[in-house]
Amino acid sequence: MASVKTALQKYFDIMDLRPVKWLLGIYIEYDWHNHTITLSQMPYIDAIVAWFKMGDGFKVKTPIDMSCVLSKNLSLATEKDKH
Repeated sequence: MASVKTALQKYFDIMDLRPVKWLLGIYIEYDWHNHTITLSQMPYIDAIVAWFKMGDGFKVKTPIDMSCVLSKNLSLATEKDKH
């Protein structure tokens, strides 16, 4: 990481403040102990819900199944299959 920062400093005036928490409307949470990163767009979703006046609805969590394994082998093989 240090070498990347040094290389970027040759071209840009940068400051390393701390790990990023917000980036392009996405909240980023680090769990250093479990080596995980969680991304959340809840403020964006809340804004859309408010825009469409659907705040009286109910919320549910729908996390991805941890046993789910995604790979290129699962994708459609030909362009014809994709349509």
